[in-house]
Amino acid sequence: MTLPSTGTRTLDAEGLTPQQLSLVEAVATQGSLALAWEAAGYSSQLTAMRAMRSLKVQEALKERRTAALRADVASEALETMKALLKAPTPPATRFSAAKWVLEQSGHGSKEADDRDVPLHEMSDAQLHRFLEKAQQAANAGFPGPIITITPDSGALPATSDRGDG
Repeated sequence: MTLPSTGTRTLDAEGLTPQQLSLVEAVATQGSLALAWEAAGYSSQLTAMRAMRSLKVQEALKERRTAALRADVASEALETMKALLKAPTPPATRFSAAKWVLEQSGHGSKEADDRDVPLHEMSDAQLHRFLEKAQQAANAGFPGPIITITPDSGALPATSDRGDG
């Protein structure tokens, strides 16, 4: 989507000109400004370097590279998991691969992994889901405890930082 601006230039939704967008795409695909400035339509590498100083251009390039990496890595991960499903691997490996593929496609239950996992052993994603559920329960006026605290037999005793003991 392009947005009109004052003057003769048009800006996209992020505030970049078409030439800046071309520069972002060219640098992202060709890997360096030295290779990309002509493809983006700049008259010199120096002019392209000036354009690259813009925080908006730098942010757009970072987003473009991140999106490309995620797409490449995600595709590779999926292909790896699909290969594990068919390879002569141990049944547990094939089961884990199948479970992962189903969960990523929205057909598995990620929440099942969160049950009965101690907070200190939860991953960031599990903690995030737990806190979302806790907030929903609190907002709904849930009458019971959200967290049940049980003593950990391996826990260290409480210490004092006052230096009196």
